[in-house]
Order: sequence, then C-alpha cells, then structure tokens
Amino acid sequence: MHLAKKVINQGHNWDQQLSEEHYHEIQQWMEDFKNMPPTQIPRCLVPNVDGTHELHTFTDASHSAVSAVVYLRTISVESSITTRYVISKSKVALIQQLSIPKLKLEAATLGAKLAGFCESEMTIDVKSKIFWTDSTTVLSWIKSMDRQKMYIANRLNKFAENSNKDDWRHVSGKMNPADHGTRGLAPCDLQR
Repeated sequence: MHLAKKVINQGHNWDQQLSEEHYHEIQQWMEDFKNMPPTQIPRCLVPNVDGTHELHTFTDASHSAVSAVVYLRTISVESSITTRYVISKSKVALIQQLSIPKLKLEAATLGAKLAGFCESEMTIDVKSKIFWTDSTTVLSWIKSMDRQKMYIANRLNKFAENSNKDDWRHVSGKMNPADHGTRGLAPCDLQR
C-alpha cells in the first residue's frame, strides 16, 4: 500500500511506466511470495453446529491506506467458539491530506459497508454485528448526539444503514487485525 501511495503522490498516470526504484520494490515484493510460509484458510465458513453467529468488523487507517476486515464468530450451544476470516478490503488513502481521525472515519464507513455486504450475502442468521476501532475520536463521533460538521455527518449517515452507535467498540491498536492492511505486511511475515 505504501508503494501505491508513493506512486500516486508523485503524480504518475495509470499508463505511465514506473521508475526503476518502484519497479524493483514490486519485484522484491513478488519474490517475497516465494519465501512465504504455507497459509491455510478453512473452506468451511460456518461450522456444522447449532449456535449463534456474530460478525466482527475491525477498521483502521493511516496516511497510506484505510482498511477493514470481517470475521464470523460462531458460539455453539455447548459454548465452543469458532472464528473464521470472511473478507477484508484495503484502499489507498485519499490524495487530499485528511487528519488521521477523518481517515479512521473513512475506514469505519468502509467496515460498515463491508459488514452489510457480508450479512446480505450470507444464508445464516447473524445475531449481531460488532464493530471495532482503535480511534477514540471516531467512537466519540459515532456515539455523540451533537450536530457534527458536514464531512463527519455525511460519513456517519453513510454507515448508519449497516450499524448503530451501540455496535461500536474500542480495540487496542496492537490488537487490531485491520492494522496490517494500513501499515503493510510482507508475505514472509504472514502468520497462520
């Protein structure tokens, strides 16, 4: 994501050839995939058990990217818990320089949209959707009854379709899996 942001900030067009430096960075990134540890993602999204299902969506942002990741958490009637990765999305941050809180609000909007998409496509009954952010500023905007400035109010209205203010919670930045989508993660650093 950092390379994409650098290329965009330098004003390159889509059909313009990359500089030699950027080309070598991409080649190195692709070489890293050859050394990547084996990764397995279970194909069965929903365990074959009776229980309740929750969608947990984590969001994060940096000056380089905004990111959201959705997990399905199933709690069986015997109280065993299974968590499965469902989907994630990362986007290059807007070219205009926004503050980190506004970028994290963009990530929250992305996360709400992604969770709404997952819920609409799943054939199971999702009991609840829980959203996680490491931004206390974003949480205060979401939970506030005060009138907000237009930019913030527009984002809050966008994701109000897929979440409500009581669905949002705080997570430590170190525990936020969406952090990988905003900071970058080399293929060799992927863990199971």
